[in-house]
Amino acid sequence: MAGLDADTIAAIATPPGEGAIGIVRISGPRAHTVADAVFRPLHGQRPLSETPWRLRHGRVVDATGHTVDEVMAVIMPAPRTYTGEPMAEIHGHGGQAVLRAVLGTVLEAGARPAGPGEFTRRALVNGRMDLTQAEAVIDLIQARSETALRAAAAMAGGGLRRALDAIADRTTDLLAQAEAAVDFPEEDLPELITPAWFESARAVREQMTEHLTAYHAGRLFREGATIVIAGRPNAGKSTLFNRLLDEDRAIVTEIPGTTRDVLEGWTAFNGMAVRLLDTAGLRDTPEPVEREGVARARSAVAKADLVLWVLDLTLPADTLREEWAEARTAVSGQVLWVGNKVDTAKDMPNLPELEADPPGLIRVSARNGAGLEELRRQISARLRALTGGRHPEEPMLSHEHQADSLRRALRAVEAALAQEPAIHAGSVGDIQPELLAFELREALRALGEITGDTTPDDLLDRIFSRFCIGK
Repeated sequence: MAGLDADTIAAIATPPGEGAIGIVRISGPRAHTVADAVFRPLHGQRPLSETPWRLRHGRVVDATGHTVDEVMAVIMPAPRTYTGEPMAEIHGHGGQAVLRAVLGTVLEAGARPAGPGEFTRRALVNGRMDLTQAEAVIDLIQARSETALRAAAAMAGGGLRRALDAIADRTTDLLAQAEAAVDFPEEDLPELITPAWFESARAVREQMTEHLTAYHAGRLFREGATIVIAGRPNAGKSTLFNRLLDEDRAIVTEIPGTTRDVLEGWTAFNGMAVRLLDTAGLRDTPEPVEREGVARARSAVAKADLVLWVLDLTLPADTLREEWAEARTAVSGQVLWVGNKVDTAKDMPNLPELEADPPGLIRVSARNGAGLEELRRQISARLRALTGGRHPEEPMLSHEHQADSLRRALRAVEAALAQEPAIHAGSVGDIQPELLAFELREALRALGEITGDTTPDDLLDRIFSRFCIGK
């Protein structure tokens, strides 16, 4: 099958920066010709095209015969290549200047620069993978954690495609019956639209609903969770932020309101990536910069997967209970109540007993680390709960456009099911099979957007724009 174009593309396939080895990748109908044009073997005279799948030692030379780099090179015949097209790779020294020089020589020999993700897009077009597997490629590259890596590897293995194919197959069977009822209304055929037909449609709806329910977990596995540290000024939020990151990321002082903006750091809990945010202390303030910081803090709290609300245990009990009452109205999602400065508060005669108020209050000292292991354990437990106890290897949607397509497929199936009451009322003649067929075709079209069978070009452009050039 032909690729996106009849031309041959090339790009540097290794990341920017210095390294021992850098790779220039070539794909397309003239890949072997281009490779032969720039490669001169140092052992023997046979061109690369006569020794497929063998890594050869030689030189890359430009049009004047000048040596650009000493390299290893290999050519790979179609269709057993990444793109499904003829391919070649040149493995040279890893400096950016030399790699650009090698790429320039390849382009002069007849290739053109590849766009972002164009190699993988050609693999999709040539049937080497479906769209869920193509997206898993970039997810593998961008994985920040063990769970993200495992989830991407499972999708790359085709797990999600197989699950969606099972739903599509069942939907196709329903469509075939509906279309037969439209095409042969007067024929002496058994009744095609029956209670069993609607029962099967309900099973399809349940499968779609389950995948949409699992989407939140899939997104968390791929993107990681966002945890926001919030509370009043000088509660020790920034000290806790630094402790959980195990680095001095935030400035810590005794002056209330030191943090004016949202600070971000990445860490992991039980293998899941976490985007940890330190926020400005929540209070009313006339100072405009701090007021903007408070507004950003409130916005971060509203969007968080989990909030760590930090209470200063050295404050009077009445003040703490007042703050907790305010906090309950500020947090609508998951929250862990963290009582900080226990190292100071434990020496005070009037240490407030708050266990009866914030449920599961976790007492810590962000300064000396007391209680932090229990806090980490509680965070890990909450993250597991957020995923519904699912495992990253399960077939799950993990991108919003996938969930959006499945929602539209589900709405189409539900529209078809809206005719079910007629059959239970004995009004079979009121069933409109042409509308059933229309809705099921819409459902299959939406499912095909996820796998790449019916994905619009503009959506493909957006998806592959996330890829690096060379992949």
